[in-house]
Amino acid sequence: MLCVTPDLISKIDRYAEEKLNIKTEELMRRAGEAVAKETAAFFKGNNAKAPDKTKITVLCGSGNNGGDGYAAALELFKQGFLLTVVDVFGKGQRSEAGKHFLCEYSKGAEVLFFDALTEGQKQDIFFDCDCIIDAIFGTGARAELDSRLKEIITLVNSSSAKKIAVDIPLGADAYNGTLSETHIKVDKTVTLCFAKRGLYSYPCRSICGEIKNYDIGIGNAKTAELFSVSDTVIDREMIKKLLPERKKNTHKGTYGKTVLFCGSDKYRGAAILATESALRTGSGLTALCSEESVIRDCCVRLPEGIYVKMPPSFEMTLSQTEGASMGASAILIGSGSGQSENLSTLIQALIKSEGAPLIIDADGINSISLLGKDGLSELFKSAKRKTLLTPHPAEMARLSSLSVPDVQSNRLGIAEAFASEHNTTVVLKGASTVITDGVNTRIDIEGGPELAKGGSGDVLAGAIASFASQGFSLFDAATVAVYLHSCAGKALADEFSSYGVCPSELPRQISREILKITGDK
Repeated sequence: MLCVTPDLISKIDRYAEEKLNIKTEELMRRAGEAVAKETAAFFKGNNAKAPDKTKITVLCGSGNNGGDGYAAALELFKQGFLLTVVDVFGKGQRSEAGKHFLCEYSKGAEVLFFDALTEGQKQDIFFDCDCIIDAIFGTGARAELDSRLKEIITLVNSSSAKKIAVDIPLGADAYNGTLSETHIKVDKTVTLCFAKRGLYSYPCRSICGEIKNYDIGIGNAKTAELFSVSDTVIDREMIKKLLPERKKNTHKGTYGKTVLFCGSDKYRGAAILATESALRTGSGLTALCSEESVIRDCCVRLPEGIYVKMPPSFEMTLSQTEGASMGASAILIGSGSGQSENLSTLIQALIKSEGAPLIIDADGINSISLLGKDGLSELFKSAKRKTLLTPHPAEMARLSSLSVPDVQSNRLGIAEAFASEHNTTVVLKGASTVITDGVNTRIDIEGGPELAKGGSGDVLAGAIASFASQGFSLFDAATVAVYLHSCAGKALADEFSSYGVCPSELPRQISREILKITGDK
């Protein structure tokens, strides 16, 4: 599903009016109908009140978002619902389209001004109603919330009424998913034209409720192509397009060689998880380069692998590493390796040398993060091969010299800034995993708490490396791997609960998810 930034929506709105001759008034009418439809849906069913006994409060701002609110109020009024419409700023409407719907609604009912409300009226309007519609600010809102808006937020959040937001809840940022200290939490968000990307990233996603997207006639493929809409929420159709058909006239060499520098005596299982994941996701040749104890355990479990014994603690030269990875189509390093200066030195040497794409995971990330912000900048400036990093929030914090709360409060922005500055691809793991190359961004919304267990990341890293070795770009390899990994977790959670999923079960389930999507038998 395509999603956009707020600045792009403004351009698309102008294009609709100037080039497609779709007037703003018509777009506002469609938006109002969409919001009214989703509002009325709250009150359907055998136990629902009749419309003439259902009280709905609509909070309208002075911009186009407020105009959508007036359009929704007009539609709901026509359907017989009991409406109370509040002009939050007492300024009416700036746009001619908004003025039209304000005027039409005012012909049949009164519009109240928030600043003129008594405490008793506020109690009636916010607490003696069945639904509250937030149509105060649109996607472009960036201003600090004033005392009036903070009071409204407190009133709305304290109400037991159903809550619905037009485009984005008050206090949330549609660009990067950040939240103001005070914000509205809703049951449903109706987003218009294209989905707004901030809605799908935490922390914003936690307060949006169910997200319903209506294209209102302009959020289509032609518009997306014209405006180069590239940010996406990953879905099944995207993955189906990215996964190629496997031809019968192929062989192991067709599907690349994945080389994994993973595992240590302490973390032997990480190597097994990453290696099995690479095998189960289609790598033609899969070679594990690790110390003797790791290989001894892994080759018994996975006889399909190629095993290359390496010195402990990565005490090896670049030439030794290059010899071990001869013919590699993609290289994974760091999963279960243990943090060390040797590992950092080796990764730096790999980045500065030409060769296959390099996926840096776990302690590989922790080791190079010790270089600090300036050191990392210099390292990636000298890169001669394509790289991808797979940090969880704490690792992203180390890479960026930030705190974990800083990262979690702006996941999209932090990941994109790092990827752009260092010319790399970043997979910021966690709820709503972010995949970005600094220009294009994809968001996975399928993953859940069943993946919050040590070892899940090793499986993911192995899958990314496998798809990269098969010829996928690093961006696409990460996209496919992250989605399949999330779907596998969900499927296993359905069987074992989100408590009971073990990462060792993920590689096989990922294979089953591929079968579901491709139908390859």
